[in-house]
Amino acid sequence: MSLAGPVGLLAAGPLADKLGVEKLFVIAGVGTFVCLILLFLTPSARNYDLDLQKELAEKKADAEAETEELVVEATND
Repeated sequence: MSLAGPVGLLAAGPLADKLGVEKLFVIAGVGTFVCLILLFLTPSARNYDLDLQKELAEKKADAEAETEELVVEATND
C-alpha cells in the first residue's frame, strides 16, 4: 500500500470541511486537467512509449544477433 493515499486523505479532509466537497472536486479536476495539458506539451513525456519500444527492439535485435553468432561458432567447432 502506498503512503500517498493516507497522506492525501489527511490533507483533503480539512480542505473539504473548509471549502466544501464540491469545490474540492472542482479544484482537483482543474489540477488534473492542467497536468494533462503540461504532459501533452512535453515532448519527452509524449514520446516516452515510442522511445521505449525502439530501445527494446534494438536490445532484442542485439541479443538475436549475439545468439546467432554463438550458434555459428558452435557449429564451426
